[in-house]
Amino acid sequence: MQDFTDLSEDPGSPLLDGPYLLSLAPDGYHKDNISGGVPYGIAVGGGWLAPWQNFSWTGPRRPVSALPDPSDLLGYLRTSILECAGFPALLGVPAFEPLRERLLRNVEVF
Repeated sequence: MQDFTDLSEDPGSPLLDGPYLLSLAPDGYHKDNISGGVPYGIAVGGGWLAPWQNFSWTGPRRPVSALPDPSDLLGYLRTSILECAGFPALLGVPAFEPLRERLLRNVEVF
């Protein structure tokens, strides 16, 4: 919200000219206190299906249903929830597989 407020109050704001990054989460390295990269976000203003920016799938296995990069936010959420049970970085970890199957039991595709 603060990013949007800052951009909307700036007279030279990219809000007036086209797409801008609305940050939604710190990058994976920042979350792990390793380094501070650019945040994940969506490119607002580039169409109704905003691309998910500065994101790449991590973990032992890339989800089968993951769209080509850059994915859009809806595609990311759909894959993260329906294929990865909400934990995309754990996909492919053998110890997580039984839990993933249990979490996805009776979850309907949307």
